[in-house]
Amino acid sequence: MLERPLSYRTGGEVGPAFGAARLARLAVTGEAAGQVCTVPTLERIVDPDPVLRDGLATGLTVYRRLYGVLRETFAATP
Repeated sequence: MLERPLSYRTGGEVGPAFGAARLARLAVTGEAAGQVCTVPTLERIVDPDPVLRDGLATGLTVYRRLYGVLRETFAATP
């Protein structure tokens, strides 16, 4: 769908929390950002698959049409 490779890095599932912890560490210790904020190891790269892209494009068209029709209903739901 994005038509670009996706890079998956070690620890990606905890990235946001780990990033916040690193920022806090920088603020408290005054360490250099280059020492604390290192780039995680690259685990794998997934290249775009044209077959999947075509199938997903059809679904995206349907989603956009349905969302436009149902937008007011979703906004009114508490």
